[in-house]
Amino acid sequence: MVRVAWLFVAAGLTASCSRSERAAVADRREATAHPATRDTAPSIPHTERADSTPVGRFISPYSLSRTGLDSLVGTKPDRPSAIAASSEHMGGWMLTAADVPLSNYGVHHARLRNREFLTFDSLAGREGAHAIWQVLDAIWIPEHPDSLVFAFACAYDRQLQSGDSTPDYGIMGIAVPEEAQFYSKVIVAWRADTLTGRFHLVDPAQLRCYNEGWGAD
Repeated sequence: MVRVAWLFVAAGLTASCSRSERAAVADRREATAHPATRDTAPSIPHTERADSTPVGRFISPYSLSRTGLDSLVGTKPDRPSAIAASSEHMGGWMLTAADVPLSNYGVHHARLRNREFLTFDSLAGREGAHAIWQVLDAIWIPEHPDSLVFAFACAYDRQLQSGDSTPDYGIMGIAVPEEAQFYSKVIVAWRADTLTGRFHLVDPAQLRCYNEGWGAD
């Protein structure tokens, strides 16, 4: 699989009040219900806004940090923000899956100094053939040692066992690298949720993440 990269410059519009209020309420509920989870996030200060939502009986020791990226949310490329202007574009991809061949959502991958971040974007319109994207959410990729890798597409075991090897580009994770089409040891994973417009942690236990370099010469 090859990433679908597009030229993306974010801007300085603010997110709608309703989305911001829902996000704030969700964060307060998560912090109240699961305070210990926030304390166990490696390499992330306690003051950072995090998403440590439990999924079933699963609670990840990692958090999704949004600190310093809030100004990107709600922006479009017509008024570049300071973060977008100073960041390095590293690629992007559409949220496609086996049963969703086309999508109005995508993820943009960028680097700001020595840290990498992702934005979750929706198609806001077009100017001729040029797509206009609006940022719904932005997170830092969880910090991890060089012995682990960031994987931008994953699939569940049951899907792969059925013979379908098409990964879901809405699920990303940090995994242990190996010489295989899919990494079998996923440490932490998260999904770009089109219903909430946010990134959320998911249980990595039954996930396998796609090896971008598989089959390359």
